[in-house]
Amino acid sequence: YGRVKPCQETQSQRYRQRHTNHERMIQEITNFLEYFEGHSRHGLSDRSVHWDMIELALDSKASMALIPMQDILGLDHSNRMNVPGQVHDNWQWRLLPDQLTKAVLERLARYTRECRRAD
Repeated sequence: YGRVKPCQETQSQRYRQRHTNHERMIQEITNFLEYFEGHSRHGLSDRSVHWDMIELALDSKASMALIPMQDILGLDHSNRMNVPGQVHDNWQWRLLPDQLTKAVLERLARYTRECRRAD
């Protein structure tokens, strides 16, 4: 008599959880953008967000910043070193001789100097 069936409750709960997760994700993105705008030397760029993240890591107060080569090169998810929880086919990625260009090296060197990570 007007009671909600268990499967309808589950669907409603799933919807609320997805909505909550979506709101949380939007808030995290907003927080990141606000933080980045206040700490960036070069401004947020639409085409090279990987360099934006590299700059944040290098400019942090951490004593050490480790940047994966795949991030420096701006490679997509298909170039991952490993997949957590996957037992096979990890650690297959290799840097090819022509992937690390002079322009990439110069940009990394400039960021390293500007963020005082090199003498």
